Amino acid sequence: MSIHHRSIWRRSAKNLRQGDVWLEYLCLICLSLAALTLFLVNLSSLSLIDYQEATIASVAREIIASGHRIEWIFPTLWHEPYLDAPPLIHIMVAIAYKLGGINEFTTRFPGALLGALSVLLLYQIGREIFVARLPALFSALVYLTCLPVVRYSRLATLDGPLLFFQLIAVWAVLRSRRDLKWTVVTGMGFGLMSLTHSLFSLQFLLLILLFLFWDTPRLLSSVWFWGGLLIGAFPAVTWYTLFLWRHRALGFNAGWGQLLLNSAPSVSLESTSLGYYLLHSMQYFLPWLAITFAGIQLLKHNLHWGWGKLLAVWLGGYLILGLLLQRSDFWLVLPLYPALALATGKYLDYVRNLPSFIIYPRTSVY
Repeated sequence: MSIHHRSIWRRSAKNLRQGDVWLEYLCLICLSLAALTLFLVNLSSLSLIDYQEATIASVAREIIASGHRIEWIFPTLWHEPYLDAPPLIHIMVAIAYKLGGINEFTTRFPGALLGALSVLLLYQIGREIFVARLPALFSALVYLTCLPVVRYSRLATLDGPLLFFQLIAVWAVLRSRRDLKWTVVTGMGFGLMSLTHSLFSLQFLLLILLFLFWDTPRLLSSVWFWGGLLIGAFPAVTWYTLFLWRHRALGFNAGWGQLLLNSAPSVSLESTSLGYYLLHSMQYFLPWLAITFAGIQLLKHNLHWGWGKLLAVWLGGYLILGLLLQRSDFWLVLPLYPALALATGKYLDYVRNLPSFIIYPRTSVY
């Protein structure tokens, strides 16, 4: 006779597991509906408003207007080689043009869709590093309501896709600590990042290797890890090899070095100091900014946990690299927002689990 274990609520363990699965599906469905609504509604209400949107639209139009398949791999702008950025997002916009016509909605749809899906990826990352559901759900909701993430994802820029590919790589790295097959997905994430913003992908790869050296050093000595990474990144390596061969006659400064270093003009923000862009971006993190600082303080006391190591490397390493590089277009602090959202979500869960006799400071109440 089989024995069914029962909880104190007179529910079997099997029913508890089934209820947990349905609750997980409910969280994913609700996050999907909220993100798709916020990111996709009224995309065509404004005309293309900045330099990068107009450039991506022009390159995509030339791709579909050309009768040569080579234009899909090596796009042009005004019939000259396009060297400002890798072509992945432009190709996605061109496919959207083929399916839905040329308009503002199809221009912004690929980036907005990937930005919405990045909310689900952040939730999955929270489940990997926090295990518990609530801190992961809090983190996803904080990320969903970050104004810069929504704003730049809804524009035809590289930012929404870049966040999505970044979170794919992080999620796959966390899962590869238990299953080396996920290293292929990690390589794919870095490959997609490099086909969107080459220099950023190298920076983030360095941060991930630093995290693994601190948290799971055995992976760095695994042949399977490096093999999976190379297999996943093979399409990107192939494209860059073909690109260098095709444009080998161009000089480094005036040619393909511009693509590799992403030295093209940025989105409508003037070049100025890194501190200005940090302050400019932090104000958009309201109303979570005060809670985020408390989350960073909580992070300092949990560096012995995997989530503490990941967020410390993500936040500290990215800022240090930005200060060392001193790039004129280093206004791109959006990759910090997922880490800030995770720290905020963890602190919200910490506050929720405080004993009932704890008296909150008046500033926290405000």
